[in-house]
Amino acid sequence: MLCNPAALRRRYGGVLFALCLLLCLALVETDNLLTQWLLGALLAALLTRMQLDEAPLVWLRKLSGFVVNIAGSAVIGDARAYNARLWRERGVGLPQALVGGWLLPVAISVVFLGLFASANPVIDTWLVAIDWRILLGLLTPQRVFFWFCAAVMVWGVLRPDRVNVTTAETQSDPADSPLLAFLFSREAVTRSLLIANLLFLGQNLLDANFLVMGASLPEGITYAEYAHRGAYPLIVTALLAAAFVLIAMREKGGLKQDRMIRGLIYLWLLQNLALVLSSIWRTQLYVADYSLTYLRLAALLWMGLVLVGLVLIVLKLVLDLSSAWLIRTNLIATLAILFAACFLDMGRFIAGYNLDVAYRQKMSTGRYNVDFDYLKSIGPSALPAIRRAQHQLEGIETPGGWMRSRLEDTKISLSGELAERLSDWRSWTFRAWRLSREMALEPASQT
Repeated sequence: MLCNPAALRRRYGGVLFALCLLLCLALVETDNLLTQWLLGALLAALLTRMQLDEAPLVWLRKLSGFVVNIAGSAVIGDARAYNARLWRERGVGLPQALVGGWLLPVAISVVFLGLFASANPVIDTWLVAIDWRILLGLLTPQRVFFWFCAAVMVWGVLRPDRVNVTTAETQSDPADSPLLAFLFSREAVTRSLLIANLLFLGQNLLDANFLVMGASLPEGITYAEYAHRGAYPLIVTALLAAAFVLIAMREKGGLKQDRMIRGLIYLWLLQNLALVLSSIWRTQLYVADYSLTYLRLAALLWMGLVLVGLVLIVLKLVLDLSSAWLIRTNLIATLAILFAACFLDMGRFIAGYNLDVAYRQKMSTGRYNVDFDYLKSIGPSALPAIRRAQHQLEGIETPGGWMRSRLEDTKISLSGELAERLSDWRSWTFRAWRLSREMALEPASQT
C-alpha cells in the first residue's frame, strides 16, 4: 500500500484495506486455501479500484487483468521498458548491464574477503565455521522456483497500474434486447409461471408428505437416499428460478407493473423458499444417518446463502429496489459467510458434532457409530472432541474397551501430527499453538 497510496483514498479503499489486514490475521490463525483466495480477490478489488456500482462483467475483466499482471505481465513489461531505456541511454541491453554491473563487485568482494581471511585468523575461523551444506540446501531447484514465482507475483502486486481496463460501457441502444422480448413476452411469462407454480406445488406437497407427515417411502428408497438425491438438484432449481424472475422483471421488460405476473412471481418465490428449506431438512436427515463432513457442512451453508438470496429478491421486488442493490447485498452476505469460515474451526465443530451424536446413539441404542478414518482425516482440530468423548465413555465402558481404545489411538496419532506441525516454523499457526496449550491442560472435571 506504500507503493499504491491512491488505492486507499478512493471510495471503500480503507474498508477493503482493513479487510485485507483482517485476512492476514486469519492466515496467522490458521492456513487454508479459502483465506488465501479471498485475500487475493480483495487485494485485486483494492488495487484495481473495483466499484460496487460497476457491472459484474467489469469486475471479472479487472480480476482477469490482475491475474495476468501477477502471472508475469508486470515483470515482462517493466523489464522491456528498462531494457529500452538502457539501450537509449547506454547502448547496452539488460543482460549486459546485469553482468557488467555485478561482475566487478562480486570479484572484488571474493578477492578481498580471501585476503582478509588469510591475514586475520578471526575472519578465517568464521569462514571455516560456516556450514555451506545448509546454504546449498536452500538452493534446491524447488526452492529457487518457488522464490522466483513469489517474486514475480509480489512485483505484480506492487505494480497494479499496469492493469488497464476500460470501464466505460457503451450506451448504443437503450431499448430492450429483441431476443429477450421475444422469449419473455407477457403470454410466455404468464404461462411459464402458472406451470412452474403447479410443478413446485407438487414437489413441495411430496416433501411435506414424506418429511413432515412421515409417510412411507416407496420400496427400496431410504430416507437417507431421498435426502441425498434431492438436496443439490433442488438448490440448482431454486437458482434457475431466481434467474428467471430477475430476467422476467428486468427494467426494460415492461412486466414489472403487471399485477397478475407479480402475484404469480411472489407465489413462486415463496414456493422456492419452501423448496430450499426442504433441501436443508433433507441434508439434515442425511447428516443424521451418515454423520457430518466438510462437504455436507459447506452444502448447508450454501443452502442458507441461497435462502438469503431469495429473500433479497423478494425485498427487491416489493420495495422496487435496483439490481445494483441486489448485487451489493448478495455480495455482502457471501463475504460474511466466507469471512466467518476463515476464522472458525470447522473441523473442531464437525468432530464434536459427530462424537456427540455417536454418544447419544450409544446411550439410546447401545451402538457407537463413529467413522474413525474420517475423524482422523480432520486432523488435530478433532483432539478436544476426542478427549471429551473419552470422558463420556468412562462411565459406560470398561478401560481397554474397543471404543476407548480406538479413540486413544486416534488421539495419539493426531497429537503426534500436532507436535510435528509446531516443530516446523513453516507449518506453525496460532490455532495449532493454542490447541497444544489446551490439550496440555487437564479437563475442568479433574482439576
